Amino acid sequence: MKTSAIVYCENEFAKLDGKIANGLVRHSDKYKIVGIIDSTKSGLDAGEYLDGIKNGIPIFQNFNQAIEMLDSIPEYFIYGIAPLQPLLSDEEKKIIELYT
Repeated sequence: MKTSAIVYCENEFAKLDGKIANGLVRHSDKYKIVGIIDSTKSGLDAGEYLDGIKNGIPIFQNFNQAIEMLDSIPEYFIYGIAPLQPLLSDEEKKIIELYT
């Protein structure tokens, strides 16, 4: 059985820097993706937005909304952004620290 995960991809889902989240939405052998966090696409279906085919993975405004709407708390938090710059910004580090 796959373990559940939510993927953080603020403002990058379906873009080049969101390639980790994009790949996980399309297929994951290890995780059952239960949601994407990207406030710029909140309320949409991740599969439909990415490839035009609904897959039942909701996109949430933020982590708190996801927890309120999901049936259970995901087992994993995945940082789904792979930025071109080699280091994470202070804001990105805070996001990871806050939710892990």
